[in-house]
Amino acid sequence: MATIFDYSNRDVSVTLIRKVRNMGDEIAPIFWRVTYNRKRKYLKTGFSFSIDEWDDFLNRKLLKHKDKKDTLRNYFDNVLRKAVDKLVESGNFSLEALSMELDKGDTKSVNDAFKAKIKEMGGKYAIGGTEVYKGTYKALLAFANYKKLKNRDAKDKYIQNYRERKRITTGDNVFKIDEVKISWPEITVQFLNDWETFLLESGSSISTVAIRMRTFRTLTNNMNGTPYLSGAQYPFGRGRYVIQEDAPRETFIKLSDVWRMEDYVPKNEAVKFSIDMFTFQFYGSGLNFKDLCLLRYENIENGEVRFTREKAVRRGRRIEHTKIPLLPPMMDIINRWGNKDMSGYIFPFLNGIEPKKKNEAEIKQKVSELLRTININLKTVARELNLPSDLSTNFARHSYMTHMISEEYLNEIIIKQMVGHSTRDVTSKYNTLTPDKRREINSRLLNPEKDYSKVMSSVI
Repeated sequence: MATIFDYSNRDVSVTLIRKVRNMGDEIAPIFWRVTYNRKRKYLKTGFSFSIDEWDDFLNRKLLKHKDKKDTLRNYFDNVLRKAVDKLVESGNFSLEALSMELDKGDTKSVNDAFKAKIKEMGGKYAIGGTEVYKGTYKALLAFANYKKLKNRDAKDKYIQNYRERKRITTGDNVFKIDEVKISWPEITVQFLNDWETFLLESGSSISTVAIRMRTFRTLTNNMNGTPYLSGAQYPFGRGRYVIQEDAPRETFIKLSDVWRMEDYVPKNEAVKFSIDMFTFQFYGSGLNFKDLCLLRYENIENGEVRFTREKAVRRGRRIEHTKIPLLPPMMDIINRWGNKDMSGYIFPFLNGIEPKKKNEAEIKQKVSELLRTININLKTVARELNLPSDLSTNFARHSYMTHMISEEYLNEIIIKQMVGHSTRDVTSKYNTLTPDKRREINSRLLNPEKDYSKVMSSVI
């Protein structure tokens, strides 16, 4: 029997049907039935009808059915038909591909979109990105639970508990966050402003809030399909919700401090190893630590190490190879800590793990564990040499870029190539003057005929 939603495209047909599961059932659910190569897939609609109601629904224009018909029509026009047409026209249709496409484009709720995105990224072994989406979804659900509370005292108590326990992941004291359904029409400018306030009040930094909001904006844009919100409903941008960007922290040290670290002789071998890794990163054009772990002997050519940044490969942009001169301190460190057979990885940290996507979780865990130990040891070095107390491997990369831009005045385009940044905008964030350079520049304003030494001696 034909229905109001019959549709076909080449070998694919779509029909709305009432599917009786058991003989004698008075009420039966309504499904979208998709048929391809004599195989069928049934998609739930959430509606059920008796046989008489179903006949009325198909053949009569009753006011009581209007909302249901509008809901089905919107889903068919904006989701199901678009997914079928996209896959058929590209020659990639299969029932499994349709399921994946619908998972990406299911507009029923924000929850569905997050879950589909997390599943999609997990399938691509994008471990870091998956964790970012999970963290953002968790923070959104925490806010949705908070919104349900009626009085100010309950809300204040919720924020306090969330702030104290949100980072606890095991044990009885884990902060419980219920699954709350969030629809896309709820996402307004006011909603985002209120979520931002909640995040800040619960202890998140401006940088963390920016990460959450950028992640949610990317989800909303749904780059591989139809945006979940558009036009007047789109809440991001000028005159709507604008994502705050915090000024970057000064996570760099002077070149002379790098030299002091290099010359420092600790009693502990593990501390020496940590200094060497920091030094290798710095002299290696601010090499990212994960990229350092992935370096292989086959990457060495004509006195340089040539490789592709892991982040560039993951984002799928045009591949640009990064080339780093192997300076004497770097060779010394390789001789000290590198694999002695001079094959495979330069350093032994990932020995036995092939650099393939399927091993991404294991690689990330190994790198994270090693990085945690190195950064703890660098805090010891910071205390001994009177360096910033939060010294970490990040300082190596930032110190290299800051020195080259603000001290050596190298063009940002050159620095972009040296460190493997995707755009000049990323590189420009490190155009930060050191305190010594700021003083040097402003001191040029002083009268050279005057002696300021006595005045400066009293400056704290």
